[in-house]
Amino acid sequence: MPKFALALLLACLLLPTAAFADELTPQKAADIKKLFAISKMDATVSDLIDLQISQGTAMAERDGTPTTPEVKRVVETELRSLFKEKIMGPGGAFDQLVPIYSTMFTHKEIKQYIAFFKTPLGRKVAATEAKASTQVSLVFLGAMAKAEEEMPERLKAAMQREGLQHKAGAKAADQI
Repeated sequence: MPKFALALLLACLLLPTAAFADELTPQKAADIKKLFAISKMDATVSDLIDLQISQGTAMAERDGTPTTPEVKRVVETELRSLFKEKIMGPGGAFDQLVPIYSTMFTHKEIKQYIAFFKTPLGRKVAATEAKASTQVSLVFLGAMAKAEEEMPERLKAAMQREGLQHKAGAKAADQI
């Protein structure tokens, strides 16, 4: 009995994905892409791209980078196009997510996930997820910005506590 239990434990530890994933067939890949579409993942990404662009524009304005409305329009249009190409275009992030989703979900589960997004609750989740993700991102980015403000002083204090006040440690804290 102990040998059986050990073998079962090893099987569970060494083959976790084999028990849950199945082969990535062309149909499964197509269904994963269908899941991305029905869950409105592209809308979420578009909102995050817009957020990234607006933050970059705001940062440039804070830094005093000279710009005109025409330059801003061209930059925003080109960046939006570049991000969408790298994320949603052929070989982009969405295509790279297909094998990842394939290892996490069986084909049957992907179909169930798609079916969920066809329900009233699923449609609501799909419709609100982009806005929720953007708001969540803003909250986390705000927290990160506050942490970055405190970082140099916190690192200097930590190095003092640890007795790392030599020049290399002080320079490292100043550079962060």
